[in-house]
Amino acid sequence: MSRRNAEALRARESLMLGRGANRMRACFGLRPPYDFARAMPFLIACLGLMVILVLGGFQAFGAGLSPTANRAIFLYYVAMLLLASMVSARWRVASWLLLALAMTELLLALATHVGHAMGLPIPSLLPNREAFFGDGPRFKYHPLLMAVPKEGFVSTRGVDIRHNRHNLRGGEITLGAGQRLVNAYGGSTTYDVAVPQGATWPERLGGELGDDWVVANFGVPGYSSAEHVVQTAFYADRLGTMPVCSLYYMGWNDLRNAHLPDLDAGYADFHLLSQPGNLQIRGGGGASPLYRVLSAALSASFDTIPYPPDYHRLGPADGPDVRLEDIFRKNIQAIHALNAARGVRSVFIGQMLNPFRHDAGLGPEWLPRVRDQDVWPLQQRLNLIMKLEAERLGAASVVLEPEAFEASDFVDKGHFSVEGSRKFARLIAPEVRRLCRR
Repeated sequence: MSRRNAEALRARESLMLGRGANRMRACFGLRPPYDFARAMPFLIACLGLMVILVLGGFQAFGAGLSPTANRAIFLYYVAMLLLASMVSARWRVASWLLLALAMTELLLALATHVGHAMGLPIPSLLPNREAFFGDGPRFKYHPLLMAVPKEGFVSTRGVDIRHNRHNLRGGEITLGAGQRLVNAYGGSTTYDVAVPQGATWPERLGGELGDDWVVANFGVPGYSSAEHVVQTAFYADRLGTMPVCSLYYMGWNDLRNAHLPDLDAGYADFHLLSQPGNLQIRGGGGASPLYRVLSAALSASFDTIPYPPDYHRLGPADGPDVRLEDIFRKNIQAIHALNAARGVRSVFIGQMLNPFRHDAGLGPEWLPRVRDQDVWPLQQRLNLIMKLEAERLGAASVVLEPEAFEASDFVDKGHFSVEGSRKFARLIAPEVRRLCRR
């Protein structure tokens, strides 16, 4: 090919590229005369994609986000909406609708997450880091207890958690001849949400007590003394026999109800109504904040189980709640009476929280009307009520000293780490052995 022909070919290619670029700019409204109705959604979508790239990079490389997590799927989903908005630039209505959907999802997630982190009484709608294609529901609906562990559940990601066929956390339990059964009741701190299979404090306690003891974990996240009354009344023999002893590690979840107006004696007008959401048996989660909002709105209109009232808006209250403490005391009496009628020893264990994490002055989360710095003093009051009431009834109590624990024994404000569970089991084992032997 001659030099002249080569130059002509290059000129033709340059002209074609220029025409292609001009057509591209015209498609997006970026060529004079500018079409801002097309250009604006394109430019906003570009800005949104930049935000998604920054967030995705930080989450993937800085926070180790799994590519199959709900949060990652959310970022893919919003990015696809933004790209679709850009591609649809010539169809203005479609482009604007796709952009509006993408930005609504993004702003809902970011605004609520930042507000929640700042202590505002709003839930974060930023999808969590759990796997999008997860292990299925961990809990199932129960008409008396709202939710119970789903039998046969086995986690495949994160903390190793298993449920046996008796709807209890832990492996299958077979009682041998002469073995003593101990039921351990409580909330998430007995279920031991942050501790893997084989290392929960009820399992550690069984090991400390010896081969002739079996400790069954009846703990369920969120359960309060109200649920423990129901468990004791109707489900204490879930393993086919009554225990020789029942342990009750409780109090923190009762504090959720502190200073609530017209508090129901069974916590039925707030705490129990919140459990379907707490234990995620309603559905409506996933990777879309907008779907969560719409699902909750529709569910609130048509679901037969009402949503709990929002007491965060009332703000925190000062001092102890005499009404709550009276309910807590009566639940201890009911539990003791039920067990005593069956020859079962009741052992009430004072709730141990992380005193290093309850002095930050942050806004209320789990406890809507209690300040963080007030949680431990109020819990100590419940522990004292438990101890005094147990003594009056002739029951037993174990209240550990907070000095026995360190910040590393907890993963947050009150849930044990692996080491904390080991220490707790070791500290209570001598008293449990002494009190439960018969």
